[in-house]
Amino acid sequence: MHLSSTLLLSALFSLSLAVPTPAGRHASDFTQASSAQASVPPGLLPWMHQNTPAGFNMFFAEQRLTGNYIFKAFNSESPIHLKPISGDNGLFYVGAPQVNESSEVISVDRQGAAKLGQRPIYIDPHSALAYVSPSSTSSGGSPSPSGKPGGTIFDLTANPSDESQVALIFSGVGKGIGWYACSEQPQTGPWQVFANTETLEDANVPGGDLSNCDAFDALGNAA
Repeated sequence: MHLSSTLLLSALFSLSLAVPTPAGRHASDFTQASSAQASVPPGLLPWMHQNTPAGFNMFFAEQRLTGNYIFKAFNSESPIHLKPISGDNGLFYVGAPQVNESSEVISVDRQGAAKLGQRPIYIDPHSALAYVSPSSTSSGGSPSPSGKPGGTIFDLTANPSDESQVALIFSGVGKGIGWYACSEQPQTGPWQVFANTETLEDANVPGGDLSNCDAFDALGNAA
């Protein structure tokens, strides 16, 4: 193979691992050049952002982690830090009053499908993390077809030094690996959970200002 061809393939591979940077107060938290060169995002999980390109496991179902987990928001520089993530009325929130234990347990299978109990989880057209519920207020309560941003593929990434800990990733093509927590009361919450998608904008979030949202990683332990 000619040297020029080798360099071209190398450049294309590097571009395939690039993660888009969202707009927002903590936009730099999700900046990732490559798994080898990534800096540690302020307040977030170092092992998550150093080792996990977006969509890494999408085509390797046999390698995908599975199981039932309870997740908390991780951003040590934010008031949402270590607050539980739970479902309520078809949507997910950080720091909402717990309805019952089943509102927190999220499962992911080999195909990348996530569920809250038996109810499928998805990203709705407004980039909100949602689940199918008879009382859902999110886009009629049914999953959107895969696309921008309505994909339904999720991944779990293990902490290399503690395999009992995982992080939840939305693996839609062209998306980032992190999440946003947004509230009309940013200091007290509760905060609604949104996926870091290319189409997330001010009009989607409570309060109408994405810059008031907090970036976070979803850190889980086995239920």
